[in-house]
Amino acid sequence: MKSSRPPSASRGATRAGAGRAGLVFAAVLALLGVALASRWRWVCDDAFISFRYAKNLVDGHGLVFNFGPGADVVEGYTNALWTVWIALGLAVGVTPELWSIVSGLAAYGALIFILARGAASPWLPLAAGLVAVSRPLQIWATGGLETAADLALLVWGWHLVTSNRDDDATRALPKRRAAVAGGVMALAVMTRPDSLLIAAITGLTVLLGAGKAGFKGRVPASAAFGGAFLALWLPFTAWRVVTYGDFFPNTYYAKSAQLWWLDQGLVYLGLFVRELPLFAVAPVLGGAALLMGRVAPERRARLASALAIALAFTLYVVKVGGGFMHTRLLLPALPFAWVVLEEAVVALRPQRATTAGAQTRRDRLVAGLALALCLIVALVPPALGPQESVRGVVDERAHYDPVRTARLERDAAVLRGFLAGLPVRAAYIGGQARLVYRTGVPIAVEAETGLTDGVIAHQPLTHRGRVGHEKHAPRSYLVETRRLHLVFGAFAFRYLGLEGYVPKVGVRLGHTTVFLVTWDAPLMAELQRRGAKVPPFEREAASLLADSTRIPAAQRAQTLASLRRFWVR
Repeated sequence: MKSSRPPSASRGATRAGAGRAGLVFAAVLALLGVALASRWRWVCDDAFISFRYAKNLVDGHGLVFNFGPGADVVEGYTNALWTVWIALGLAVGVTPELWSIVSGLAAYGALIFILARGAASPWLPLAAGLVAVSRPLQIWATGGLETAADLALLVWGWHLVTSNRDDDATRALPKRRAAVAGGVMALAVMTRPDSLLIAAITGLTVLLGAGKAGFKGRVPASAAFGGAFLALWLPFTAWRVVTYGDFFPNTYYAKSAQLWWLDQGLVYLGLFVRELPLFAVAPVLGGAALLMGRVAPERRARLASALAIALAFTLYVVKVGGGFMHTRLLLPALPFAWVVLEEAVVALRPQRATTAGAQTRRDRLVAGLALALCLIVALVPPALGPQESVRGVVDERAHYDPVRTARLERDAAVLRGFLAGLPVRAAYIGGQARLVYRTGVPIAVEAETGLTDGVIAHQPLTHRGRVGHEKHAPRSYLVETRRLHLVFGAFAFRYLGLEGYVPKVGVRLGHTTVFLVTWDAPLMAELQRRGAKVPPFEREAASLLADSTRIPAAQRAQTLASLRRFWVR
């Protein structure tokens, strides 16, 4: 018996059913990715810099790292919107560690879902599947940083521009949709500044490649995209420049990102490709599909745009020398590379079959290939071992020592009991950002790289070393200019070159020892009142200065100079 429903109604019902099934499939894939990523959940030390900015904002000090007398105003984060988001979590009573992990996993799930919904076929969401099984993306879904949130915003804004629906596949992008895409891209750039490159290519896609309308027909959508972007980005940038005094974040100067370092960048890229070999294959296949004319007209702009983004962002990362965190800086290029691979597989598959059986065999072949590609990405072993370092690049999460992290947390709890409420000025290095956040000291100078100090960051680069760790604080700056009180531990004292420059005076705070950079008598008296073991430095120093002949002649000048730097009476 024939159906009484008209053919158009049947086709509509079929499309609706496929749409609902595709929605469910995308959601399941997103949940799978989140489940895989949750196994790696963690918080890296660098995240505590953003956490401190967020806490100071909630506490009423503003979006600053240091506060109180002698505080400087420096943009020591590169994730403004993420930092404000962390502040929101703190404001409602959630710890930044938990808030960042949950938010990162949610953003990672959203990223997978968006890619699945934009797939050429709802049953072949290869890019989404590859994102779900990519170990680096799983690891950096958490970590306490903005990585997953930035990627979700970038892919969402780009998806709005390049996905084709029945109502816009043959005309220019609707202005409203273009405006939403521009606003989303502005949020991505406010989340991480180097997203500007991807936002610019997406804007060019609106102007040059979205829909079949002529160039003039795409101008209104381009204006809507650019207008929405600038409406958010320009006020934000003006506020940044007025507040912090620099167009770029402080880390841009600390890491000398304005300089070229191609050989280091190629090492970084090589490690990335060892971890994800298909990253190098994707642009080759995508380019071949475009050159052979095998890409459907409505998918051409999507493939070309994704290919341009993946290549341009990769070249940018290579140009600046990459970073010390394995894979992280290149991750914004990865979802777009996986889109290129997906589009290439669809375009290069065998042409439409003439029989139902041949069609089934073709679809099975393509699905098997997609599964094989996902397995390759999932099963390739890590490029770096847990404690391995190649030209200063490490697998940050694997490099973490849980014993060291637990010790830092114990030390922080003790230090906070002694230092709480005191006008302490401290120097710290690298992973000690955790101590600075926990103890809440009002003034803290990141002395290894200058991430949170403009003077250190703006030093001229005199040599190349471990990428991003080449500008140590001059000891004269720590001692005589900033008059800092202490560093956290003997290693930091040695690492910053303070041995011999000032006396090595340790103060025992519970089970841990801090070493002084300068002597502050009132502060020492208060610490002693709180139970700290403070050595009788002033009595011994006064005795030496009164009779300097007690100091061996060969050491006398250096010893007296170090005493005078350290102890200002």
